[in-house]
Amino acid sequence: MKGVVDAVLGGGSLRVYIPKENFQIPVKVAGIITPMGAANSSETADPFAEESKNFAVTRLQQFNVEIQVHTVDRAGNFISTVFLPDGTNFSIATVEAGLGTVANADRLPYYQQLIDAEKRAQKEGKYIWSNQSSIPQRAAKLMAERNANGVNCYSRSFGPKSEFIPYVLSEVGEDGYSVYLQEQDDENEERLETLQDLANKVSSLNGEYQPKRGELVVAQYRKTSHGIVPRCSMQKKANKSLRCCLLTLVPCQRRR
Repeated sequence: MKGVVDAVLGGGSLRVYIPKENFQIPVKVAGIITPMGAANSSETADPFAEESKNFAVTRLQQFNVEIQVHTVDRAGNFISTVFLPDGTNFSIATVEAGLGTVANADRLPYYQQLIDAEKRAQKEGKYIWSNQSSIPQRAAKLMAERNANGVNCYSRSFGPKSEFIPYVLSEVGEDGYSVYLQEQDDENEERLETLQDLANKVSSLNGEYQPKRGELVVAQYRKTSHGIVPRCSMQKKANKSLRCCLLTLVPCQRRR
């Protein structure tokens, strides 16, 4: 949803006006805990509560934002990811600034980014990390529980082991939901470079190209459900047909 931040109540607490629906909603920024200010004169504010609020004010107050609602808490607050006009994820920005800690974020798709941002802020001793007593108590409790688990790398995989593998998004399906991914490693990079070089050579030739025996060629196959792009070696020419030896496959992997 698109909206305008009417008021910043705290580092992670907002009131957002939704023009399309013509109403205002209370929003809690997802995945983080920020220092709390004093509700009245008898309470004591958390260290750096004012700095955390000012950080939010300067970046959000009366700015257009986009929010992604994940759930609603018992108090009726919309737990949401908030994106700044330039696309910045406000949760990650707050944590990286040292004005918030990671909490209840294990199901968010950017969990690992939050963890990495928190580690950088800790290493540099920013704001709440400048002194052990500056960390909000509720955040310190959650951190202790997280550290006790001994996990330092997170993913959306729910198996006993998880591993991060780099992929390149090569195409978006016509349905708008399917995507095609190409595993990104040195071996595939070399294959793709070879294919591109072959394609460039063929396109630069005038007239029909006559491949030689043992030469690498790109063979154009009829479209299949597997989306296979083959790399071949020329073996034999007979009349109008060519015999090729299939060397490697570069499958176009599909994920939802």
